[in-house]
Amino acid sequence: FSERAVNSARAHPEVNQIILVEDGSTDNSLEICQRLTALHPCVELHRHPGGANCGAGASRNIGIDHVLQEYTCFLDADDRFTSIRFLNERAVFAQHPDADGVYGATGTVYHDAIGAAAWEKSGLDENTLTTVRKPVPPEALFEYLIDYRPSIHSPGHIHLDALTVKTQALRKFNLRFAEHLVLHQDTAFIWQCAYYLRLYPGKIDCAVAQYILHQQSRFVNHTDLSASRTIFFSYLVRWAKQDGLAKKYLLHF
Repeated sequence: FSERAVNSARAHPEVNQIILVEDGSTDNSLEICQRLTALHPCVELHRHPGGANCGAGASRNIGIDHVLQEYTCFLDADDRFTSIRFLNERAVFAQHPDADGVYGATGTVYHDAIGAAAWEKSGLDENTLTTVRKPVPPEALFEYLIDYRPSIHSPGHIHLDALTVKTQALRKFNLRFAEHLVLHQDTAFIWQCAYYLRLYPGKIDCAVAQYILHQQSRFVNHTDLSASRTIFFSYLVRWAKQDGLAKKYLLHF
């Protein structure tokens, strides 16, 4: 999937730097990344020391460390941007000088029957957008997101592939991914962005990125979701205590 992901980013004139982080792959991903780096000056490759496998959180944090551009966005190697990925960003940032970030909607694409079955088991289908289902003022977004309930009737949530953030804002608040979280690390990151930053809605009624569902997806292969959620909320409790969040948020977590 990696080359398709890179090409979906290269297709946008707004993209001036593409950071690949190779995470101890066991297939031919490293060779593909090296070839893409040789072919395209905007593409650069980073690895963990010794070529180790350190997980998505550590890999995303390496990516953040190497960003040289004013804005940062994320794309998992098996996903892709659509042709309208940055359609609204420029206008939103121009209209709202206080904006730290813009979020949009992410669609889903079935790559195989196993991915499709796992998604539909959750009561969703291929037409379901991962999105905040109504425009929410930045000052209300954090409370809106933490009340998220994972069902088709939920108010929705933000997928990482559809988030664009000012790099300076990430560094000002040292916003990084919790490396010990195997699942939900992107949710924790987005919630923390919503707490510290002013995030505005962009294109929330049409997919600006596509989440590819396949048999190797982490969404498909989690073995104990309740245990993962316990670890996730334990992390949020520690964060709430450490950063002095209001008691109502601590109790909620």
